[in-house]
Amino acid sequence: MADLLGSDEFQEDPAADFLAREQDDLAELGEDFGEGEPQTNGLNGFDDALDAMDDQPVVNGFDDEEISGSHQPVVPLPRESEPESVRKWREEKAALLDKMDDDEKDEILEWREKAKKELNDWYERRDELLGKTQTSNRTDEEAFVSDRDDSSTPGHDWERVCRNCDFNPKGTKNNKDVSRMRSIFLQLKQTPLEKE
Repeated sequence: MADLLGSDEFQEDPAADFLAREQDDLAELGEDFGEGEPQTNGLNGFDDALDAMDDQPVVNGFDDEEISGSHQPVVPLPRESEPESVRKWREEKAALLDKMDDDEKDEILEWREKAKKELNDWYERRDELLGKTQTSNRTDEEAFVSDRDDSSTPGHDWERVCRNCDFNPKGTKNNKDVSRMRSIFLQLKQTPLEKE
């Protein structure tokens, strides 16, 4: 057993040997991606990040850089390095958006023309109705004035008064009771007062 413990083969730490091989493999990967010196253990990067955070003041869980907005902006890739499919997609999208803009402008013009036509039609109908109402009102006024000024039948004054009164009790919308006045007018119409 002493022979086994005394040999150099078993004096090495198997975990350290495994970590050394993994670091060598990671170093080769780091060189492939253009990274610098590989770290010696997995905790050194974490320790460096903690040391860097200790140098900066933190307010409510946010660094001063995050609060002040001095972070690095994301720079878009130059168009020359875009893949052909992305460039083609951008061109198709731009063409589609231009077509949609043109269609929208055409629709707006069409709606404006339609609205203008409907407004003109409405004004024409209104003017026509207004003209008919004015003609009807003039005719009614002339009939009223000629009837009012007709003095060919003397003694029928109450009859002319009754023509201007509405004797239908359901048709009136007055809140006052005018039934007594109606009855007096009807009496005077049937038996007019005699002049002395």
